[in-house]
Amino acid sequence: MIYFTSDLHFYHDNIIKHTNRPYRGFEEMNKELAHNWNQRVGPQDEVYIYGRRSTGMISKKGKRKLEFQGKTYYWHIKEGQDKNPQLHIASEDKSFYLTCGFDREIGVGTRYIKELLTRYLTDKD
Repeated sequence: MIYFTSDLHFYHDNIIKHTNRPYRGFEEMNKELAHNWNQRVGPQDEVYIYGRRSTGMISKKGKRKLEFQGKTYYWHIKEGQDKNPQLHIASEDKSFYLTCGFDREIGVGTRYIKELLTRYLTDKD
C-alpha cells in the first residue's frame, strides 16, 4: 500500500494549541500518532510525506526518534536553476533520490506522483 501525508509535527507542543489537537503534551501526541501509524502502515508499505523532513521524526544524527513501520519518503517542490519548479523525492535512508523538472505549472498530487514513480521504476527494469 502507498500512503501520502504531510508533516505530522512530532515533538511540537505549539501545534497542539494552534490546531486544537486533543493532547496534553507532545509526549502523549507522539505516542498516539506512532501507534496509529503502526496500526495502519505495514512493514512493506510506502509512506510519502510532504516536506523535506517531518518535524521531529528524525534526530540531527539521522536516526528515527520513534519507531514507524514502512519505508518513508519525503517530497517537496523547489525552483530549479532554470527557474522552473522541480519535484524532489528522497527516501529516508537516502538510498533513493529522484528529481523531475517541469516546463509549465502543473498540479502535483498523489496520482501524479504515483504515475511518476511507476514510470521511473518501469524504466529502471
